[in-house]
Amino acid sequence: MEKGTFWLESKPNGDITIGIEDYDVEFFDGGDHEMSWTLDQENTKKLEDILSRTQRGSLANMIEKEFGIHLDKKSLRKWLDENDIEYKYFFWTSYD
Repeated sequence: MEKGTFWLESKPNGDITIGIEDYDVEFFDGGDHEMSWTLDQENTKKLEDILSRTQRGSLANMIEKEFGIHLDKKSLRKWLDENDIEYKYFFWTSYD
């Protein structure tokens, strides 16, 4: 498996999307998969506020420090749920 690095997309309305794509994943018979979490402006602010208690830098830097460049240091989804941060989750898999 080739782990991708996470990406962060900021929208003009203040929403963000955090995403990751991994390639040639054995669990998916060598397919690729992508996951993303979209947060509205209010929940983006909540994310920044909570992360800034223990991290410093831009939002992307704080996410990397907290969850890792491959989002594999800890579960982003579980952390968002535990901190009552609402998001829309997207998961996509391609099979070879």
